[in-house]
Amino acid sequence: MDKQGKLEYNFLKRVTITNMVKDTWDKNDLDNLYKEFKFFLAKSNINELGILRKGEVLLGQYCNITDYNYNTCKNMIYQILNTDELAIPIQIAIIGALLKLYIENNNIKED
Repeated sequence: MDKQGKLEYNFLKRVTITNMVKDTWDKNDLDNLYKEFKFFLAKSNINELGILRKGEVLLGQYCNITDYNYNTCKNMIYQILNTDELAIPIQIAIIGALLKLYIENNNIKED
């Protein structure tokens, strides 16, 4: 596995572990995952704004956001991770955009 592949694998592993370990998420979980996303971008030498723009477009195609609560975000990420039709870089872009969208939304409901 090359360096980029290892970085992608490690990021998705952290997202998966967070998704499996916690039954419910809160703002700290989103913040921590977004820090992991930014670390991945820095190590991969990828422009954050560029990948977020691509992720936002893809997010509109693959996710239907009906309400804003932490577990909806958790469930959408779970669905993204468990689809075979999305390549890993696309999954990462969508997850990054989803995390950013939820972090910046001030109207998130607690479950």
